[in-house]
Parts: sequence; structure tokens; C-alpha cells
Amino acid sequence: MRAFLDGRSIDVPDGSVATAIATARAAAGASGRIVVDILVDGERLDDEALDAPSTLPAGDIELKCISADPRQLVAESFTDVANALANARPVQREAAEALQTGKLDAAFESLTGVLEVWDAVHRVTDQGPALLGVPLAALAAGSSGERQGVQAELALLSDTLQQVKDAVATQDWSTLADLLSHELDGAADRWSKLLLALAQRAKGGV
Repeated sequence: MRAFLDGRSIDVPDGSVATAIATARAAAGASGRIVVDILVDGERLDDEALDAPSTLPAGDIELKCISADPRQLVAESFTDVANALANARPVQREAAEALQTGKLDAAFESLTGVLEVWDAVHRVTDQGPALLGVPLAALAAGSSGERQGVQAELALLSDTLQQVKDAVATQDWSTLADLLSHELDGAADRWSKLLLALAQRAKGGV
């Protein structure tokens, strides 16, 4: 086996994928980084192989591990989702208008992409702080009141998205249009700004 971490060769005594990954993760962790991608002969290792990497000698393969600064990684994730939210605002309005005029196919075509962005908000606010080993509130700058405000915004968003799902389930298009054009429109503006602020905090350290 030929194993590398960020282009540097690493020693794998038993020649197994499991040892190679463990060695790479330990080396990355020693410099405050994390392994974010693993390639075997140029192909990304699948989730099953990552969850239970082989402990048997792997033979003549090339394993490449790529690491990243977790703070930079989280900051980029927050920034990407913030930008996606800014782009989603006009799409939400278009979906609301389509619902109000009975153009359901057009409305749902827009709504699918919008809900994927909101799912991304939940994902990054959950996974990002976990990756840094801190609660979400710890990334909020300012007073304890501002930190509590982040948690309150997250709870409000969860409630609003549940209302969206309920409206879809009951085919209450009027309520769904109102949620898109009012609650989620305002939420998109607030969360876009909030995520950019969280990105700066993550990048600078907490």
C-alpha cells in the first residue's frame, strides 16, 4: 500500500485501509486538522467502507487522505448556505405567487429547491458546531442575549418549517403561500445575515 496525507507519505505497518485511515486522522489531528476526504486509486471511499474499513492487508493500492482546517470548513459551509438563502428568497416569492394563482406545478418545482436550502440550514447549524466541539450558541458573538437569540431563531425556524409541511400535507395552499411570502421570506433574510456572522466567528475561533 502507498498511503498519503495531503501529498505526504505515511507509514502503514500492516498495509490495511483501517490503519492507514487511523494514522492519517491522528496525524491531521496533531496539527489541528481533520480528514475530510479519502480516495482509493482515485475513487472516493464509500460510506460503508468508511464506517468499517478493512483491517486486512490491502495490497498494491494508493490511498490518499485529504485534510482541512475544521474552522475554515465550517465557515465556508455557513457562507455557502447563507448565499444559497439569499438566492432562495426570490424563488420563495415566485412559489407563493404561483400558489396564489393556482399554478401548482410551477409552485412545487420552486418549492423543492427552497426546502432543500432550508434543510441545509438545519444541517450546517447542527453539524458545524459539532465539528468544532462547541454548541451553536457558542458561535454567536456578543452578549448572552444574542446567543440565546440564535437558539430562539432555530426553534422558530423549526416551527415554521413544520407548518410548511403540515400545509403541504393538508393541501392548504393559501397558508403555504402566506408562509413562503411572509415567515420564510423574513427568515431567509435573518438567517442569511446570521450565518455570515457565524462564519466569521467560526473562522476566527471560539
